[in-house]
Amino acid sequence: QISTSEQDTIMYQFAERYYEDGDCLNSVKEFGKYLDQNPNGAFALFAHFYRGECLYAQKKYKSSRKDYDFVLARPNNLFTEKALDRRSRIAFTVDKDDSKAFSLFERLFGSASQGETAIEALRGLVRTSYNLNKESDLRKYGNQLLSNKRASKDDKVETHYFLGKVDYKSSAFGEARKHFEQVANTTNNIMGAEARYLLADMLTKAQQLDQAKEACFRVDRECSAHEFWVVKSFILLADIFRKKGDLYQAKATLKSILDNYSGDQALINECESMLDAITKQEKAGSKLDDGTGTDSELLELDEDN
Repeated sequence: QISTSEQDTIMYQFAERYYEDGDCLNSVKEFGKYLDQNPNGAFALFAHFYRGECLYAQKKYKSSRKDYDFVLARPNNLFTEKALDRRSRIAFTVDKDDSKAFSLFERLFGSASQGETAIEALRGLVRTSYNLNKESDLRKYGNQLLSNKRASKDDKVETHYFLGKVDYKSSAFGEARKHFEQVANTTNNIMGAEARYLLADMLTKAQQLDQAKEACFRVDRECSAHEFWVVKSFILLADIFRKKGDLYQAKATLKSILDNYSGDQALINECESMLDAITKQEKAGSKLDDGTGTDSELLELDEDN
């Protein structure tokens, strides 16, 4: 006769042998049998983690969650750090659950024993705090990531982009410009295109219209692949022409967009709305000129009398 503890051990070792041989298909099945019969067995922690690892390797991320959650519900153990790393990635990338991912990344960062694990946790904290509008956390973890020697160029670009967006939203344009210049000077990806556009926008808001005009052209010159931001920059350029009193050039710019662009409907609507406003402005100016001319003639007649 075999005692319960001996049966527990034999069943676990049978499943573990498949795992050690790299046979995830059979190890998942056998670990499942073990856990069904021994949910609180001596090797339950090992069985859950190893089954989770096999399911993760098979890209069965949602199925692996319960195994990692079992590990994480226990006091810190041999598998805690790896389970946190896996589970936080699933929460962020697969589940799109930023709140859950943030708490997991924070726990991972606090317990990371390896530098690469810590930097991965920081990346996750920066992304989730931005998505969750946690401004103070974004600044705290963003500055830690920027000062970390392991941070890559992409890490720094993304962090400057997020910090710039937060500063722009709060109208802290001086700080926002510093961050966006870092992005614009480093990359011409989608973040770089938006950063260049927002630099042009802030110059326009500051009434530095000549510099703003050049900044608009910079978007097209350096990020022509990102059509949305190029078109948005030319709409801003039309507004700059309007502010400078060059209504003819403003209209020509907007008409050129409408003739050649058929992408984002919101941009097309914005373009049409601005063109309509400029047309009305021209008509209003024309009427004012006519009225001024009539008043002038009347005054001359009064003086002759």
